[in-house]
Amino acid sequence: MVRRTLSLFCICLLIISCTVAQTSKEEVSLQQKIEWLSQFFDKDRDGKLNAAEQAAMKEFADEYRKKIAEPADSYAKGPYAIEAIPLYVLKTDSKELQLRITYPVAAGTYPLILFSHGLFGTKDSYSPLIQFWASYGYVIIQTNHEDSLALGLQKIEDALKAWDSRPKDMSLILDCLDQLEKQFPQLQNKIDKTKIAAAGHSFGAHTSQLLAGTKCYVGWFRSKDFRDQRITSALFISPQGVGVLFKEKSFSFVQIPAMIITGSQDTSPINGKGPDWRKEAYTYSSPGDKYFVFIQNAHHGFGGITGKIPFPGSGAMDPQQVWYVQEAGLQFFDAYLKGIASKKQSLQQHQLETISNGEVKLDNK
Repeated sequence: MVRRTLSLFCICLLIISCTVAQTSKEEVSLQQKIEWLSQFFDKDRDGKLNAAEQAAMKEFADEYRKKIAEPADSYAKGPYAIEAIPLYVLKTDSKELQLRITYPVAAGTYPLILFSHGLFGTKDSYSPLIQFWASYGYVIIQTNHEDSLALGLQKIEDALKAWDSRPKDMSLILDCLDQLEKQFPQLQNKIDKTKIAAAGHSFGAHTSQLLAGTKCYVGWFRSKDFRDQRITSALFISPQGVGVLFKEKSFSFVQIPAMIITGSQDTSPINGKGPDWRKEAYTYSSPGDKYFVFIQNAHHGFGGITGKIPFPGSGAMDPQQVWYVQEAGLQFFDAYLKGIASKKQSLQQHQLETISNGEVKLDNK
């Protein structure tokens, strides 16, 4: 019974993980998506979760957390040996955040990447990306957002409604960088606080979009701005396009360098919108250091960027697709965080198209 429950819940994760915002009356509302998710645990259909149903949900979360543990160096391909602080509870007056910090061991000062996980993900996900980029000379901080399975997901209703807490989590981390350096001697003078990127996948891309300046609209005349001026560049993997929160003009407020990545099979099962919808984050962005990366045959999981455990709808495991995301991101970070001119030239000359024999298409403006 539990196995069946977990399977159904995974299917529901696929349904809701690809988008946060919809546009037309035919599209699914936030409340409907919550109801879709709830029905897979709400076995007695009474509209709420009893103790047994809560226990089944918690069991799924516990099992998921066990499965995502991976070898520390399995994806480190760069010249730097890396280490990680697997768990640090950052305590402030307003909130507690569970952090994972991955960094190069060698002495030096390195740019910082704040990486935001997808819906129901964890700070321990995305090892193929995190370890790869860290091994090329980046400090990377991840956190468990309020929707993370690592926190038990005690209230399903909070999962999607926590969207506006996510960018605040990341800004809070930036507020506390000095505290982190004092807590961990190995981090002292390790982080270049003038070179910071926001990055994320799916719901995490939405979070990074907000941090980068994408303006959201919560009513006819009311907008909200989560732009953090300390963010100097941003990477959006499978971002959100025009919807309830985002209008066409929303994306024009991103004035920093940004890269958008999607794939030909990166389609939302909720609204039926495909990669053209995700491309809107690029299409409607203001010109100047904007890049669009399109990977043929890539699904929402891009061959396994979340790690060894795929999720329903993620597509087949494909190390080559993972490398395309790793390499595109690395070239972007090297160009705009480290200021390596040859990497910027590589991006603007679309060299990844040649290397991939056309499996990857690039555009820039």
